[in-house]
Amino acid sequence: MKVKFYLQRDTKKREIVGDRRIYCYIYDTPESYEVPTREKVSGKNWDKKKCRPITTGYKNKDEQREMKALSNYLNSFEAVVNKTRIEQLTINPFILPHELKQIIKAKFSPDKSNFFTTYDEYLEDKKNSVTPGTYQKYTNIKNILQDFAKRYRLTLSIHSIDRPLMNKLKLYMNTEKNIADNSAYKNMAFVKTFLNWCFEEQKTDNQRYLKFKGKTFQNDVIHLSLQEEEKMFRHKFSSDKLSRVRDVFLFLCYTGQRFSEIVKFTWSEIQTEGDHTYWSFTQAKTKKKMYIPLMPKALIILNKYKDADRPLPHYISQKFNEYLKEVCKEIGMTQSIKTTRQKAGKDIEEIKPKYEIIASHSGRRTFVNIAYAHGMSESTIKFITGFSAEVMKIYLDRDVISKKANDEMRMAYNKESNLQQII
Repeated sequence: MKVKFYLQRDTKKREIVGDRRIYCYIYDTPESYEVPTREKVSGKNWDKKKCRPITTGYKNKDEQREMKALSNYLNSFEAVVNKTRIEQLTINPFILPHELKQIIKAKFSPDKSNFFTTYDEYLEDKKNSVTPGTYQKYTNIKNILQDFAKRYRLTLSIHSIDRPLMNKLKLYMNTEKNIADNSAYKNMAFVKTFLNWCFEEQKTDNQRYLKFKGKTFQNDVIHLSLQEEEKMFRHKFSSDKLSRVRDVFLFLCYTGQRFSEIVKFTWSEIQTEGDHTYWSFTQAKTKKKMYIPLMPKALIILNKYKDADRPLPHYISQKFNEYLKEVCKEIGMTQSIKTTRQKAGKDIEEIKPKYEIIASHSGRRTFVNIAYAHGMSESTIKFITGFSAEVMKIYLDRDVISKKANDEMRMAYNKESNLQQII
C-alpha cells in the first residue's frame, strides 16, 4: 500500500482561490481512494515532488513553524493509515479491500459525537483527581464555551479547534464576558488542558490549538502595608461579624496560605513541638505537604476560637470578600488606588478606594510583601507559600522590591565612609 498527499485540484466549474484542501490518496491494489484531511495550504508552500509542505527557506519564522507542524500532522495521518491497515489485517487476514477502505475512511470521518458530551466525559474523569475549586473552574469553562458556540452559531468539534478559533474565543471572553487578559489566558489554559486530554485519550489527532500562545500582564499587587495590618489587628469593630472576618483575613496574612486552605482547616492540623506551634497540612491545589510556623498574632487569633468546633469561622468565598471590604472601609482604607489591567491587549486604568479592591487573596500577597520587606529570604517565603520562583515574581510589589534594593544599596555603599570627595 502507498500513501501520498495531493492538493485539491481545480475543476471545470470551479477554480480554487487561496488555500487548497490537502487530500490523502491511498493506493491499495485493487482499491485506490482518497480521504480528505482537515488541513489546507497555499500552493506556494507545497512541494509537488515530495507531496509535503515546504518546511525550509522562510523569512517568516512563524510561517516556517506552521509548515513544520503541518508536515508533522501529515506524517501522523499517514502513520494512522498504515497502523489501521496492519491492525485490520491482523484481526482478519482475509478482509476484502473495499471493507478495509470503509474502515480507513471512517477513521478520518468528521466527529459525529457532541463536543459537550466529550467535555462531560472529561469532567467525570477529573472529578476525583482535582480540587473542588479546580473542578468548578472546568465547569465554568464549559459554560463559557456553550455561550460562545451559541453566540456565533458554531458547532464546536475537538477535531477542528485551531489557533484562529482560540483567538476568537479569547476575544469573546474580553469583549462579551468582560474578562481581563490574565484571567482570559488562564481560562484558555483550561481549554488547552481539556484538548490535551482528548489527544491523550486518542479521541482526536488534532493539536493545532497548541499554536495559540498567551502572554500574561504583570498586574498591580494590592496588599496591606505593615501599618494597615497593625491597625486592623488592634481595631475594635462595630460588629462581631466584621471582627470574625478580620480574624480569618489576618490569619491568611500571617501564614501566606490560600483561602481554600482555611475552608478545610481543622484542629487536628495544629501541632506543638516544645515552645513552637505549627500548622501541618497538605495543600489542596499542589498536594504539597506544608509545615507553617505560627507566630504570636496567629496564635492569639486561634485562641479566640479554642472552644469552637473549628479553628476559624467558616465563610464561602463570595460572602467573605463582600464582608472584607466592610472591614477595610471601617479601618479607613479609603485612599484612592490606580490599577492597570489589560483587556484585548489594551491597558485599562481604574481608580477606586483601596477597600474596594482588597479580597481574600490579598492576605497571601500581604504576607509575601511584608515578609520580603523585613528581610525574610525568598527561599523561606517560597517554602511557606509553596510558590515557584516564577509565581513569586507575580506576588512581589515593585515598590517593595525597589525600596529594599535602595536600602541594601545604601547599606553597601555607606560602608565606604573613608572615600575622599572628588571635585
